[in-house]
Amino acid sequence: MIKKIKSVNDMGVFDGYRWPTGNALNEFKRFNIIYGSNGSGKTTLSRLFSHLASGECEQFPDLKYSLEAVSGTLKETDIGSVPIRVFNADYVRSNIGEIEGELNPIFIIGKDQKELQAELISNEKELEERKEKLKGVREKIEAIEKARGKEFTSIASQIGLATKGLTSRTYRKPQADAAYKKLTEFKVSSDEELEQLCLTAEQKKLDDIPKIELGSIEADIASISTESTELLAETVESVVLARLKENPEISQWVESGIGLHEPGSECEFCGNTVSEQRLKSLTAHFNDADKALKKQLESLISEYDEAAHSLQSYSLPSKLQLFDEFQEEFETLKTSLLEEVEKLKTILTDGMTLVKEKLGSRTDEMTFGVKLDTTALAENVARINKIFGRHNEKSASFEEARTSASEQIEKHYLSTIQPAIEKYDEELAKLSAEDTGFQDSNAESGQLSLDELQAEIKRKRGLIANTQKAAEDMTRKLEVFLGRKELRFDPEGDGYRIYRKTEAAQGLSEGEKTAIAFVYFSVQLEDQDFDKTKGVVVVDDPISSLDASSTYQAFAFLKEAVKDSKQVFLLTHNFDFLKLLLNWIKNARNDDRGYFMLRAKAVAGSDRKSEIEPMDKALTKNGSEYIFLFKQVRDYICDGTIENAYPMPNIIRKVLEQFLEFMCPTADTTYHKLQSLMFDPVKKTALNKYANDFSHPTGKGLDPSLVDETRNNAAHLIEMIKTVAPTHYTNLIKN
Repeated sequence: MIKKIKSVNDMGVFDGYRWPTGNALNEFKRFNIIYGSNGSGKTTLSRLFSHLASGECEQFPDLKYSLEAVSGTLKETDIGSVPIRVFNADYVRSNIGEIEGELNPIFIIGKDQKELQAELISNEKELEERKEKLKGVREKIEAIEKARGKEFTSIASQIGLATKGLTSRTYRKPQADAAYKKLTEFKVSSDEELEQLCLTAEQKKLDDIPKIELGSIEADIASISTESTELLAETVESVVLARLKENPEISQWVESGIGLHEPGSECEFCGNTVSEQRLKSLTAHFNDADKALKKQLESLISEYDEAAHSLQSYSLPSKLQLFDEFQEEFETLKTSLLEEVEKLKTILTDGMTLVKEKLGSRTDEMTFGVKLDTTALAENVARINKIFGRHNEKSASFEEARTSASEQIEKHYLSTIQPAIEKYDEELAKLSAEDTGFQDSNAESGQLSLDELQAEIKRKRGLIANTQKAAEDMTRKLEVFLGRKELRFDPEGDGYRIYRKTEAAQGLSEGEKTAIAFVYFSVQLEDQDFDKTKGVVVVDDPISSLDASSTYQAFAFLKEAVKDSKQVFLLTHNFDFLKLLLNWIKNARNDDRGYFMLRAKAVAGSDRKSEIEPMDKALTKNGSEYIFLFKQVRDYICDGTIENAYPMPNIIRKVLEQFLEFMCPTADTTYHKLQSLMFDPVKKTALNKYANDFSHPTGKGLDPSLVDETRNNAAHLIEMIKTVAPTHYTNLIKN
């Protein structure tokens, strides 16, 4: 039995269909009634079952679907796996056609073919047994393939997590299965190896880091050291003024101001006259050699400043700019380098202090006791540059290393499931051999292949077919169905031809075609090729094109034809026929009854999508289409979308017409009936126009004003019923 239509793609109004989640829709039962208006997708749904039966569906060549059955999942590739017979417009067209001709035979066993019949029974039993064994083998194959697939699903998840740094890749079961097939060797990595591989796979590519350039700092500091030693040791001869010698600060102050004064001028500081003799004494103290030494010392102090500034200008990157494996070593060397820079700056400060001291004591010889050495600085820079070099090399080959790490991780995890997969593959190979043995012929045992056995069964059925018996049965039923003896089935060739009295029937009416096709279908359910007690019967509107008097005959034939079927799907848009079906199956067990509706909704422009829904209780409870349609109008809530408004014009028109028929049982037009009611004339005019303009046939384009007009006229109609027939309205809203 079929339980659900889980999904459908590329099939008209059911394209993209998904069975509702949760308990929103009950599963299919033994007897299933599906009600839907024209254009709601009944025939399309019946074609889905036809495809499962025969694989034929020219209208939808790319059809994909998934059905949930008691036996498991059924897909478009499982053609013929479930015995199904479908009656719909396609069946009528293919069997009766536009031009009447020969019908296919219906095989019924003849009583005088006992020996051949025994052989046929034996062949059929063998076929059934081999199919059953084949089914058992394939179920085992499916179970093992499922278990094998779970191994790949599970390991794919682990590989995906381990290689999550590869953001552009989504790793799933198919990738794992394909990768496993390509492996020529297997290797399980150690925990340490795997950790390092995962680290590499997870890392992101980083930019190159430029190396540190010391420039001329080493030569500059070496030069400063040499020059400091020489200048501190150098002295100048001068007529030393004791006070200036003993007070270097005063000496510097006087030296800077001596050029501002001339003999006899007024001292800029004390205001006294500067004597010529005093100027001569000061000039003798500050002679040219002394000035030259002073200039050299001042220049040297500038060099100290420049060297200290150069040391401060070196900037180092953050450790986060390096790959993880270089960060710890870099951080250690960075600390050491910064300490060395600070140490060298301190030494430079000490050296500059001595030079400044010499600047005030140029007549005295001094020793430069500071050691300016840049060896440690250069060594630290060299070590850091090596780290930068390794980082840059890795960055250059980053994608290659990352891909390699990912492949090794993949190999590791796939290698862990190798023993299990090999065991599954061995079991599958054995079962595959069994599968072949059940299907193929065997010369030693005389076994026919399944195809040959089926052909033999068909041949023997043809030999014992009693087409005359089937023809008589169909003629009798057609007479009952139509209420006249005008048409009959006569055997012809391998099948039947329809005769009208003594001539081959021509110009069959649509009603006659439907009646003939349905009678043929009901008898065909007894065909040996179909066991309805194990099969599914689908009937789509068997009363299409029939007059009202034939509805009960069609129902009687339908009821008798399908009552013993394993599962039945009955689809109709005719409410009178629906009532007969509902009344029939209400006596069945609750677990055997299923009530459903098809509802088409607009999605874009004139496109529609159909949904399977539970049948409205207004239909199952009241048995009145009018009450059901009134309820749709009463409960309509406009959400501003065409999808919501799409089915309403036809519903509103039907409710309006039935209400007017109830209020004004005359032959007048809708317009004249409306005019006879005491109600707002503007709203009556709007309702009449809406019913004429917006009640659309299937596939017609939609007016952009549909949403607003539907909202207004649904309210107008309910208001009119309530105003004109309050008692009638009160009874309606009780449902």
